[in-house]
Amino acid sequence: MPLAAVFDTNILFSAAGWRGNPFQCVERARAGEFPVFTCPELMEELAEKLGTRLHFSADQVAETLADYLGFLQVIQIPKALTAVCRDPEDNMVLECALRAMRNTLSAEISTCWS
Repeated sequence: MPLAAVFDTNILFSAAGWRGNPFQCVERARAGEFPVFTCPELMEELAEKLGTRLHFSADQVAETLADYLGFLQVIQIPKALTAVCRDPEDNMVLECALRAMRNTLSAEISTCWS
């Protein structure tokens, strides 16, 4: 199964503000080296943090999200996990990863049977 990832909000946030390792990971994903999945809930959290912590204007937030959504694959999560992670906000990252893994595995199986 090929490498796939879910970047949590901290990775995308750091990549938007600095040029360290998170930025390098995002740039590799942007170049198509591996698929990265996200969900609307993670994008909403990112938008809020870009505005409040980096003081991005509404236009800057919109531009950053549009840029990321140009290469991130958005999937829907059922929001069914509760009390799995110490931080309840991290449940959506885990759900996104599980859904992405399921989708990737389903695609691999379909390829095998065609």
